[in-house]
Amino acid sequence: MNKVSKDDVLQATEGGKTVILDYYPASRDGFERRRNFRLRPDDRNPSCTVFNRSGIWFLQDKGGGDTKARTAISIVMEEERLTYPQAIEFIASKYAPHLLAGTSTVSVQPEPGRAETAPQDAMTVQRRKGGKFSKWELDLLGHQITQEVCNELRLVPLDSYITRKNEKGKSWKISATENYPIFYYDYGTWGRLYQPLSPQLRFMFVGEKPADFIFGDSWFLKAFENSKRRTPDISDVEEEAPEQDEDENPEEEDDPGSVNASPRQEQCDAIILCSGGSDALNVRNACINTGRAGWHVAWLNSETADLPRTDMFHLRQIAKEIYILYDQDSTGIANAYRHAMKYLDLRIIRLPDDLKRFKTRKGGACKDAKDLFMHYRKPNAQDPYKIFSNLLRVSGSLRFWVRFKDRRGKECFDINNEQLYSFLQASGYYRIESSATSKGFTFCHIRDNIVRLIDEQAIASECNAELIRYLYAHPEYYSQALANAIHRSNQVKLGSLEKLRMIAPNFRYFGANFDHVLFKNKIIRIDRDGLHEIRPQDWPYFEYSNKILDHEIQLDRNGVLPFDIVETPAALAIRKEMQGLNPRTPIYKQMQAALDTLTGTARFELRINRPDFSFLRYIYNTGRVHWRKEEMGQALTDEERAEQDLHFMSKVMALGYLLTKYKSAAEAKAVYAMETEISDEGQHKGGTGKSLFLGSIEQMRNQLFINGQELRPDKMEFLFQGVIKGVTDTIYFDDVNKSIDLHRFMPAITNKITINAKYAAAVTLEYAESPKISFSSNHAIREFDNSLRRRIWFTAFSDYYHSADPAAKLSLRNPATEFGKNLIQDYTPEEMNDFYIFMLTCMHVYIKHQVALQPPMHDIEQRNIQRQIGDDFIYWAEEYFAADGRRDTFLNKNEAFEAYKESLPKRAQDSVKMQTFKGRLIQFCEYKGWEFNPDEMLQTESDRKRNEIHRKEQGVDVYYFYIRTAEEDEEERIF
Repeated sequence: MNKVSKDDVLQATEGGKTVILDYYPASRDGFERRRNFRLRPDDRNPSCTVFNRSGIWFLQDKGGGDTKARTAISIVMEEERLTYPQAIEFIASKYAPHLLAGTSTVSVQPEPGRAETAPQDAMTVQRRKGGKFSKWELDLLGHQITQEVCNELRLVPLDSYITRKNEKGKSWKISATENYPIFYYDYGTWGRLYQPLSPQLRFMFVGEKPADFIFGDSWFLKAFENSKRRTPDISDVEEEAPEQDEDENPEEEDDPGSVNASPRQEQCDAIILCSGGSDALNVRNACINTGRAGWHVAWLNSETADLPRTDMFHLRQIAKEIYILYDQDSTGIANAYRHAMKYLDLRIIRLPDDLKRFKTRKGGACKDAKDLFMHYRKPNAQDPYKIFSNLLRVSGSLRFWVRFKDRRGKECFDINNEQLYSFLQASGYYRIESSATSKGFTFCHIRDNIVRLIDEQAIASECNAELIRYLYAHPEYYSQALANAIHRSNQVKLGSLEKLRMIAPNFRYFGANFDHVLFKNKIIRIDRDGLHEIRPQDWPYFEYSNKILDHEIQLDRNGVLPFDIVETPAALAIRKEMQGLNPRTPIYKQMQAALDTLTGTARFELRINRPDFSFLRYIYNTGRVHWRKEEMGQALTDEERAEQDLHFMSKVMALGYLLTKYKSAAEAKAVYAMETEISDEGQHKGGTGKSLFLGSIEQMRNQLFINGQELRPDKMEFLFQGVIKGVTDTIYFDDVNKSIDLHRFMPAITNKITINAKYAAAVTLEYAESPKISFSSNHAIREFDNSLRRRIWFTAFSDYYHSADPAAKLSLRNPATEFGKNLIQDYTPEEMNDFYIFMLTCMHVYIKHQVALQPPMHDIEQRNIQRQIGDDFIYWAEEYFAADGRRDTFLNKNEAFEAYKESLPKRAQDSVKMQTFKGRLIQFCEYKGWEFNPDEMLQTESDRKRNEIHRKEQGVDVYYFYIRTAEEDEEERIF
């Protein structure tokens, strides 16, 4: 079979555009706006550009040291350190996997040699003779890594290792290859295996690792061990964390290249705690290359490992300063702050935020020190060591005060603003963008990815309390003078706190095929496969505290959902034929078109697993259009049952659409709940369950309620002032009055929303971040046309639930009278659990099918037509066409028009136009199921354009209407 070619991957990625955007998101400005963009932090005037040549996209940095234009393939070769064929297959596997079906290619994932060998009880390693790394191996380890640095960190290359025998009594010899190196941190009787290209087993211990061992370079290991020997028990040592005077900079005090270690302390200039050995290797190398030979590196077993007081004591004994440099992800940041909050003299080195714009080999965001040196080394004009030096220079601890003495020698304290803001940030306090305030931001507190908003009137007192609470919890830092300084300081007041860091948490925990809902005990992921519990530590997103549902959710142990919607056998048969087809081929598109022609119950089937649950029964009952027949004891036909099933499926899919946060521009809809029963237009019946249906959304999402009866067409300027960006999920217009034209809402449904709030600047929300919209009304839609037809998702409500009507011999029936309680409001915790699972299932079925499933539309169309033409016209037309000789025959249009005008008041007769009359007559025919002016009656092109029947009679043009109400024989269709 043929291998994947360059042309294949470029065609599948739009000439490489997809790849370039993935590696360099900033290039979007180049593609979409034809603007230059910035990739290097030192690129003051953006000089990067993208251009297309013969269908292939190139990226070029015209201001860097390397101005060569690069294709997607060359970018992948450079970023992933792959050969040309490997880069092609890497692109295919990540961006166009269909290209790899049935191909035989070079493997992108290198593999070691593997052979069975004599079984052994313990793992052993075979070091490479001479212990020399190849140039390729050093490049793989980091930027300008040398043999000498590897020696310092006791890192050696291996030829192979042999595994301990497994359950079957077998051992395997795993050998390094030209494309698969194996390294080993060698500590004599034990060590740690490092396989940088392994997708799973990157690290393994060999031998017995000492408990609470701290890794490091050779100098550190020796000095740390000596300190422990000198002071094996620190319980009697009164240790006080070093105070840092104002404006003190430890880098500027001593010659960073010297190690002035006293015989007692062996102090070096600094120790940098790294997140792991790979980072430590690159950091130590950077220290040497920036004249900091006296700076050494160490790392714990993991970022989450504790740093006991004993170990911190010894670190302080051997180093003048201690830094921490952890990954720039949530785990790394949280644990760096955890250590720094415990030891306030620990200086935090923060990696650049824009490091995340680069991608790792596996497609994730770059986040660690090695990534810094690997990705900031390009173009050549950029110096990663200079960036590293700057990071050290701006590092700082979380000690938010400085101690000094006044002229009289009295001890005083002052607040260090920079470190105060860092401390508060470590404690979880930030500013966050908000459309609800005139300043454009508000304050928040973040803990475990939960965002709690704080009003500006409360932020100062809360931060003050946080500082005092910390001092009480850490008495080694407490003094009453310091506490009083905090109380008196203006630096802990609103004006100063407005300088807290602005944060933009990632609330986008949803996509086209998944969503999440947070309960107080669990996170539930909803996707096409069902409902799944997610561990909080595995959830990288954020959520507002007031959106966490106050319920301890319990899913069914067997995974049974209260209902399901599945495709019919006919639809599944088409799906089966589509499997394996390329979506771009004509045959696939034909099959998709055939699938799309299946609608309603021809496409979907309903399966109910929990018919006893009250809320499910309520939803189903609202669509029981044949309830009278059922209550008379008559069996429904298959078609009637299918019709009621379709009403239920339409409603639960609509609920799922409103509950899911992802907004597809191709499926921009507003949900409209209305009655199916046809009555005199203007009658205000209600009581059919619409408000409970759409109001149930607020139990799951943040919903803005707007009273539709109070809407006025001339007072819509501040309509959306209650919408808060990122907080409001849906807008519900309840009981919309008949004067409202839904065309006014079309921009908000299909495009952006502009929030005009009183005394504040207008804020525009993009379509993807704006709320979804729903309406309920006792009226059909005014001026219903094709534009509204495309954008309205109807949910139809029968009169199964109704008010008391003595004339119709109907007694009151609503969900409360039927089930003996107010649904939701009076639910027990167990019933609420069933309710939440029901709503989550609605989300699941919508995500699974992603179809705006309309209900049976006949009655809805009838009501909309009734609204358009009015009851008076219907009454006239019913009476007019009841007379013989006016249906199924040619009707002089002028005579019909004059007859209609005679039914109107005198003042209205002159204002009504023939075109208006004709339009209403056409809609009346649709209302009745009649055919207006059949095609075969329109004999000329002019007749067809005008939709009028034109005949010559005695040399005079005469115009007719023809209303067909019954099937006719072909012979009768002749004039």
